[in-house]
Amino acid sequence: MRGTTRCWCGARSAILWQFFFLGNVGVIFCVHTLFTGILMAACIPVTEVLGVLFLHEKFSSEKGVALVLSLWGLASYSYGEYTEAHANKKKVVLSEPQAS
Repeated sequence: MRGTTRCWCGARSAILWQFFFLGNVGVIFCVHTLFTGILMAACIPVTEVLGVLFLHEKFSSEKGVALVLSLWGLASYSYGEYTEAHANKKKVVLSEPQAS
């Protein structure tokens, strides 16, 4: 019974990873490669937290540093994209001719 459970767990894991990478290829095709990198980097803290919660792993200082750095990178990228989009929106509004 134990060997069968491991086989099914491995098969499900392989299938889910295939869907994950297929989704990343779709994001590359439809959006941008940088955005795929950001999504993959955002999965790092989620994986760490889920491992601590469900697999009862120790939350070491290395995991804490990796978690903080990946969240910091995600937040700085998101803020940079927000400010760039806001600046572009202002440029478009200012460059439109006024109807008299």
